[in-house]
Amino acid sequence: MDKQKLFVRPASGLVREVSTSKGLFFSIGSAVAWETVWVTAWVSLVPTYTIAGWSSLAVGVLMSFPFLVFLLAPIYGYLVTAMPRSGGDQVFTTRIIHPAVGFLETWTLVVGVFSFMGYSLVTVIYNFSTTFSTLAVATPQPYGSYAAWLQGTTGTLVAGTVIMVLAFVVSAMPARRFYNINSLLVIVGLVLSLLVVPFLFGFNLTTFAHNFQAITGTSMSAAEQLAASKGLTIGTFTVASLGPLLGFCFLEYSGFQFTTVVSGEIKGNPSKVILTAMIGSAIVVLLIHTIYLQAYVNVLGYNFLASLSYIFYNAPASTPLIPLGQLLVAISNPQLAGLMALSTIAALLIGFSMMVCIIVSMSRIAFAWSMDRLIPTKFSEINPKTKSPLYLVAAFAGLWYIAFVGSVYGVTFITGSYIYMMLSVLYWVLPGFNAILLPHRRPDLYELIPQSMRKKVGGLHLISVIGIVWLIFIIPAFGLFMAWPIIAGASGLSSISGAVTYAITQGVGTLVAVMLVGAAIYWLSRWYNAKRGIDMSLLFKSVPPE
Repeated sequence: MDKQKLFVRPASGLVREVSTSKGLFFSIGSAVAWETVWVTAWVSLVPTYTIAGWSSLAVGVLMSFPFLVFLLAPIYGYLVTAMPRSGGDQVFTTRIIHPAVGFLETWTLVVGVFSFMGYSLVTVIYNFSTTFSTLAVATPQPYGSYAAWLQGTTGTLVAGTVIMVLAFVVSAMPARRFYNINSLLVIVGLVLSLLVVPFLFGFNLTTFAHNFQAITGTSMSAAEQLAASKGLTIGTFTVASLGPLLGFCFLEYSGFQFTTVVSGEIKGNPSKVILTAMIGSAIVVLLIHTIYLQAYVNVLGYNFLASLSYIFYNAPASTPLIPLGQLLVAISNPQLAGLMALSTIAALLIGFSMMVCIIVSMSRIAFAWSMDRLIPTKFSEINPKTKSPLYLVAAFAGLWYIAFVGSVYGVTFITGSYIYMMLSVLYWVLPGFNAILLPHRRPDLYELIPQSMRKKVGGLHLISVIGIVWLIFIIPAFGLFMAWPIIAGASGLSSISGAVTYAITQGVGTLVAVMLVGAAIYWLSRWYNAKRGIDMSLLFKSVPPE
């Protein structure tokens, strides 16, 4: 069958606007989110312990870094060079492994993203309220009232609606304008976040303790005792803790590979853009979660930071304050309140960047679905003014808003993030199989890669060796994250049926249900297109048009 008749149209209609710098800032925006301010609030979301004085979060992020930079980034460099098309893994996996596997990979990713991202908008609003809370350290009124209103249901809904509308407007802009605005958001956000750094060196713990009690009505030691009474345990490293630790650290890096999703919009050398974007954003994530976080640990103490974080997430009604870095510095020196409030805007800007990057990324994945005829072809239409799939941008902004409302009324950060990591297992694992199989299953595509990249090691293709090593790391890591807690919990149950029930309640049921829905969508689309005389097996043997 004529390739032109297989696909929706002979060209994608997307424009090439992603340069190396824009790709880097897109990747940073997708990955860093609010960490420049919020990293002090993350420390109890992983197994809580220190190793040689370093927080478990810092250790986990450091442990993951070399595997992501030296294995996963090069894998995507190869894949994008062979198939520089928007949609990323939807295109790669469907063409290398199997169409159903590729669709399930991206389908579970998209569902997982929105199970988590609803709460992320709540986090952006919390950050906005903390800007006023920081000002309130020096001037309690009216800033304290503004902060309290934003943290209430009405304030959260109003602010969330406004931010979501703005996110849709920016996401729907013409490509050049969108990428320029996103780059500006990330640059200004990173610069503002650095305002706090010099003042960590002169941090006075005695003054902080006095001011903290005066502002919150509780002492530092009382906060630690409260966290302990609510269930916080400062433990030590165990093998059982490694899975949850790595799982959350993967969450912290999540999005650093999203530039691959817009690879059909890259101009210049795709491999260079992807490697720069992924490695550069991974370095930013690493620095924030290690050196930057450790500066707070050194001046405030790990136990106190973990206690504030634990209370905030597990007993919000009892929390003394939202434990954000700049607010803590302002408490130590109220004269810095204005400057620290300005610095908190960093997370607001980068958090907004994350929102628009995620909307664009998910729209490009769904765009590839539509080009592959897995969802209605109407969704692949490119708006003549914005040069983007406007229907999909609007659809994902709307889905985000629905998820946000759900988060306001009950879905927590912890629940959403855990579901996301469970659902993204294929997205993390399958690139390794793609790397191994590309030279063998699709030699026609592999030969599109420059000769200088098609090296061999011990008779094996270099890309396959990298894929094997990646799988040796990522499969046990996800096994520990997904299976170990279930095995440990179910092992104490007296019956097999009880163990199965326990496993289902731990997220396995969600993963299976989402995959079954995805499988149904895939096979229905195959049946529908077959009735119209379109052989989708031939479609997936071809790369989508540029």
